[in-house]
Amino acid sequence: MKACRNWFAEFRLHLAVIILSVWLLTACGVLPAAPASAGDTPAPPQMETPTQPVESPTAAVVKNRLVIWVPPQFNPDGSSESARLLRERLDEFMLDNPGVEIEVRVRAVSGPGSLLDFLAATSISAPENLPAVIALPRSDLEQAASKGLIFPLDSLTPLLDVNDWYPYAYQLALLDGQTFGAPLAGDVLVMVYRPVSTGALPDSWAEIFSRGLPLAFPAADPQALFFQTLYLSTGAEYRDLQNRPAYDLEKIETIFRLIDQGTQQGIFPYWLTEMLNFRQGWNAFQEKRVDWAVVWLSDYLTALPADAQAAPLPSLGGKPAALATGWFWAVSEPNPARQQLAARLVEALSAGDFLDQYNALTGYLPVHVSQLTSWKDPALRTLVKSLAETSLPLPDAELSAPITPVLADLVQQIVKGITDPRQAVAEFQNRVESPQP
Repeated sequence: MKACRNWFAEFRLHLAVIILSVWLLTACGVLPAAPASAGDTPAPPQMETPTQPVESPTAAVVKNRLVIWVPPQFNPDGSSESARLLRERLDEFMLDNPGVEIEVRVRAVSGPGSLLDFLAATSISAPENLPAVIALPRSDLEQAASKGLIFPLDSLTPLLDVNDWYPYAYQLALLDGQTFGAPLAGDVLVMVYRPVSTGALPDSWAEIFSRGLPLAFPAADPQALFFQTLYLSTGAEYRDLQNRPAYDLEKIETIFRLIDQGTQQGIFPYWLTEMLNFRQGWNAFQEKRVDWAVVWLSDYLTALPADAQAAPLPSLGGKPAALATGWFWAVSEPNPARQQLAARLVEALSAGDFLDQYNALTGYLPVHVSQLTSWKDPALRTLVKSLAETSLPLPDAELSAPITPVLADLVQQIVKGITDPRQAVAEFQNRVESPQP
């Protein structure tokens, strides 16, 4: 009987320890929180440098383990030539840094479970599991920096010398005067066309209209990037000489008139208002529903259709009509003692000879100034060199966000025939200068 009582007491003690352990894990936030919703994106706040945390005992256990998060197209474990090249680069870094182990995890580009969502959720629920380095598109880089999820590179590495990078890539890497990303790959809006149907490359919008063939662009794009490309090509800016937010109503009306003219002549058909992104325009081009379209250069370079060519859009002024964005390596390691190692990895992944090959293999616009020897086709080499040298960087969301939703709505209204250019300008001015609460 006594043995039975002792056994029961011991059982109760073990049970209590198990219950207490579970309670402690939950209270300490070890159990992961649900990922943040991709739809809950606030307006870009003021940039702030993240507070440097004190090194934790957990970090010492994984001192030489570097975790990298990448999107699917930069997965080094694939079978493509670009994947092999990146894997070799990572292996080389580990050989040069004995004891360092690199682990790559692949995350989605957008939607629930995206790179940015995972980064934000992990920083709250399990900061010890944050990646040391993360690849982010420019829009996410801006949000991550504003939320303190990534760290400035200026004090960690001198790699971003202005003379080593194409101007658009260098400018995109800067946020409020600080360097938050090392350029990995670029992309730019271009016009693709089939010469057998469209004829020779036109040098003006008047010539495009004269050929009478529909041209695809996403009229329902919430960022109004087609409009922004044409607006910035006029030489207009989003800030005045005093660095205050500004816009040029005359230039805005010029572009509204161009879109209205294209609509009236059937160049911009009604069904464009159902397109939300440039991939849909690319699909329409591939399906031969149109013979020219405004698309991302990466879509064209990845497929390289034999019957198609690509070129910059015709400009409306003194600047090129080529609006560029890109992907960047960022340091997200919160432990100051390990940030230097993460920065060394970023340096290794930003070497010019590596990027020259990698951009050519992945089908992205070059970011690092070079002879572009990895681009074997002379015509393609000429195209990407010209675009890399002349492209304009996509404006920060802080500048464009207040007006792009209004522009997007008015572009749709014009293509649908609901309003005319003069009315659109008046409505734009009213909605931007007197926004509704």
